[in-house]
Amino acid sequence: MLDIKGNDKDPRVARLSNFTKRAFVFCDVACAGLEGILQALKCQDSEIQKEICALNGREAKRRGLEFDGWKESQRLWWDDMAFDRAGREYSNLITDIYDTAYVQDASFKTDLLAIGYEDICHSIGSANMQNTVLTEVEMLYQLNRLRLRALKDHR
Repeated sequence: MLDIKGNDKDPRVARLSNFTKRAFVFCDVACAGLEGILQALKCQDSEIQKEICALNGREAKRRGLEFDGWKESQRLWWDDMAFDRAGREYSNLITDIYDTAYVQDASFKTDLLAIGYEDICHSIGSANMQNTVLTEVEMLYQLNRLRLRALKDHR
């Protein structure tokens, strides 16, 4: 089983981390990677969100730590809209974000193809959605969904 960690020695695993640089534009906002936009969801101010989206990896993670009020309200934000953390609309937003990164950054498809059909996990990910904007299960769902798409397209 491959355990997804950004600092893993196996580049196939490390490249699937949300810390990987992936250039894409979501809703007219330039993103440097998935971690940036995920951290930006914690902040209600759309201008600050744009700043966070331009960050990547640990830098984005550190910036997101400044915004922990969402944990009490269980509300996350995008484009001046509030999303219930446990709601279907939020789940759809996450899917849209991952789809956009997959379509716009060709390396994402390549990275997913590199692991083939191997089982993956994310042991450092949280299982509690009240404490994280993306649980281990949610992340694995997105990666597996896109991996199947990549494998199908690759045939």
